[in-house]
Amino acid sequence: MTTKRQLIEQMFVECGVNGWEYDIQPEEKQKALTRLDALMAELAGRGMALGYNAPDEIGGGDLDDELGVPDQAFYGLAVLGAERLSPTMGKTQSVATRQALTAAMKAVRSAALVLVPDQAVGNMRVGSGNRWWFGR
Repeated sequence: MTTKRQLIEQMFVECGVNGWEYDIQPEEKQKALTRLDALMAELAGRGMALGYNAPDEIGGGDLDDELGVPDQAFYGLAVLGAERLSPTMGKTQSVATRQALTAAMKAVRSAALVLVPDQAVGNMRVGSGNRWWFGR
């Protein structure tokens, strides 16, 4: 089970701030969680619903909550989250990280496409010769 804490720690790593080198305060992690909640709400609004375990209000969750997104989107979300997090810390992302953002977003989009529910009736998709029957 991947937690929100693991994603946030990876976001800090992508920003160039490693937890074992720098003392990341709990308040900083909580602010990063708020940014993560806002980012995931924005992505859902763009049609990229990933199954994120969203709290009732932005920033209202816990760091140890389950993330809820597919593992294939983990690194992409870490890079995207780091892009949003780094200006607040006075950091700039490396050229390699910015280039990785394009590939990371492709992974996030493909993970969102996998989660689109299939419209099926029985074993055959609607529109494939299968008709909706009402009555009987």
